[in-house]
Amino acid sequence: MKNLALYIHIPFCEKKCHYCDFISTPTNKDLQEKYFSYLLKEVSMLKDKARGYKVDSVFIGGGTPSVLEGEKIEILLETLNKDFEISKDAEITIEVNPGTLNNNKAISYKKAGITRLSLGIQSMNDITLKFIGRIHNKTDVIRTLQILKENSFSNISGDLIFGLPNEDLEDFKRSLKEVIDLGLSHISMYGLILEEGTLMYTWKQKGLLKMPSEEEERKMYHEGVEFLEENNFIQYEISNFAKLGFESKHNIGYWELKPYLGLGLGSHSNIDDKRYWNESKFDMYFKKIQEGKLPIGGSESIDIKLKEAEYLILAIRMNKGIIKKDYEDKFSHILMEKYKDPIERHIKNDLLIDTGPSIKLSKKGLDLSNLVEVDFI
Repeated sequence: MKNLALYIHIPFCEKKCHYCDFISTPTNKDLQEKYFSYLLKEVSMLKDKARGYKVDSVFIGGGTPSVLEGEKIEILLETLNKDFEISKDAEITIEVNPGTLNNNKAISYKKAGITRLSLGIQSMNDITLKFIGRIHNKTDVIRTLQILKENSFSNISGDLIFGLPNEDLEDFKRSLKEVIDLGLSHISMYGLILEEGTLMYTWKQKGLLKMPSEEEERKMYHEGVEFLEENNFIQYEISNFAKLGFESKHNIGYWELKPYLGLGLGSHSNIDDKRYWNESKFDMYFKKIQEGKLPIGGSESIDIKLKEAEYLILAIRMNKGIIKKDYEDKFSHILMEKYKDPIERHIKNDLLIDTGPSIKLSKKGLDLSNLVEVDFI
């Protein structure tokens, strides 16, 4: 039986962050209730698509799933367990924003079968957090961790952003050290990207943001990687670091092109050589489910050429790199023959390393991965 991942989108937040371009909206109780009831209907409608698959990871993301009452998460997991075959050792993650969690919610998460928490920390600097539109402060982060540990959660990840406005290398290293000291098992470290349509993108266009230089941002990444490694975090993907045994099964599934189903507003699915995505507007999402249809907004078939390109681009981002035998088994080509010229060129330029069993990015290559990825398209 093949493994399957599930992603569940909860598109509600207490407040939209100034850099956020995700499908999310400030929380509204009536809309929440309606959305949740339609989400449960979608779960039941999708069960036939998952026949023959065993679910080995569930990720409840957003938005801010922790704005929902804990009982709703219990109902959601109960429905998933009824309609899907979920593995006994499945990794079940929920995203939590500090300041939205209380003890009752943590108890509900434990009851529901949540095994992993992903905290949107972003920074431990209160001034920065306020500037970028976060609703929490450093004290909220510490209190949230206390609540989770009091409820026996040990698999806890934290997201951090480097390259934030008005911050320098020392500011970022201070945040990173404070987060490590909190005893997390996993850290995701992302560079800030300002997408068109966000408030901070507009500020930048108007010259209202003081941003770190590209050189400063690269230093934040390099010194962040070194500092995490010194503290026993293993880098297993360009932006992801874990204590031994705490790598995210769900994320690895994406990077290894394992099949997944997305439920909820704007979520994406990739299964049986087809990718499709849900409607991203509430009215269309509700309308299609009301009509007894899956709320699909668009789709595309994945031919062997596209699958190969995606496999190579995602595999090269992982610390283990492209496993030659795995590639050859999947695509019936010899990697070192088909991509001989670009691979040799990138090895010569110190961007790639040939380990024998695999081709992987060098430290320099981690910085310039886009130059390598383009040759696999």
